[in-house]
Order: sequence, then C-alpha cells, then structure tokens
Amino acid sequence: MIRAVAILYAAIASLAALWAWTTDIVLLRSEREHLLPDIVLNMVAMPLSMSLDVLYPPMAHFLDMPFVQLSIVTLCAALQAVLLWLLAMWIDRRVFP
Repeated sequence: MIRAVAILYAAIASLAALWAWTTDIVLLRSEREHLLPDIVLNMVAMPLSMSLDVLYPPMAHFLDMPFVQLSIVTLCAALQAVLLWLLAMWIDRRVFP
C-alpha cells in the first residue's frame, strides 16, 4: 500500500516539477504572470520547501536568480520521493521478512 503511495507521490512531484520548469523556461522573459506551476510544486514539496523561509534572509541575492528557488524546491520534492520510497521498502521488509 505504501509503495503505491510512494509511486503516486513521485509521479505527482515529477509532473509538477516538469510543469514548473517548462513554464518558467518558456515564459522567462514574458510579461505574463506564471506563478501557478511554482505554487503547485511548492505545495507538493511542502514540508521540505518550507526551508526556503530559513534560507532566504542570509542568501537573498543568490535566491533571487531565475532558477535557483525552482531548483531547490525540485530537489526537495525529489528527496521526499526518495525518502517515501525508502520508507516503503523498510516497511515491506519489516512486515514481510
């Protein structure tokens, strides 16, 4: 059961990251607002993406570059997917030795 949740989370995080990266690259110099994909990715990577609040004051100039925040949030989502997969493998080995 938890393995299915891990796969579903990885798929949702991958699609959110793909949408955010595609939109940010295509509309980089555009006047149109395109925050929805980034907000969705932040919501998908919520517990670890909250680390940006801690990182922003000391590194404000670095985090204002175009793709830095998106890279950090994408790494947060990937790390959460890996941790959830490892948890699923640990539970499967513990329950079904």
